[in-house]
Amino acid sequence: MNLLPRWAGWAVFWGALCYFGQIQAWVSDGFTNPPALLGVVASLDFWHPYVLFVTPVSAILQSAGVAPVWLSIAATLAWVVVFSWLLVFGMQSLHPRAASRITWGVIGGVTGVLVVFRLFAYSDPEHVDVLGLDILSRFLLSSVVIAAWLYLAIGLAVMRARRRRSGS
Repeated sequence: MNLLPRWAGWAVFWGALCYFGQIQAWVSDGFTNPPALLGVVASLDFWHPYVLFVTPVSAILQSAGVAPVWLSIAATLAWVVVFSWLLVFGMQSLHPRAASRITWGVIGGVTGVLVVFRLFAYSDPEHVDVLGLDILSRFLLSSVVIAAWLYLAIGLAVMRARRRRSGS
């Protein structure tokens, strides 16, 4: 079975989360030239889930005392690739038949809900509770990040236990 499409799907999903989270960080820091896609995601919160996702990378970079922007971007991209691959590998070993449905169900479902949130905010910006949408998007994306972390940890633990059992 070809794992490449699922890996690419997760990598694009996590990469978009990181990109939009970084856009929001730049804008909140007073970045004078906001990127073109800022208006598309303005009412949704990508920053807090992004921080949850890249915490290991930022902890390693901060402990090493390294701060160049290019290194941070490279480390984040590497983390996206590695995390996506580990997630796909874990899914394949835990749920070989359902792994594809889980991948595309989660990616499609979360993306669909975020698009609906954004369209809802865009339809009537004066009467829509933008703060509520911000909180809902933060909750949704943070839940997906935490669930992926837990799924990855459980998947790796199960794979290790299977190897020990088969090796003993």
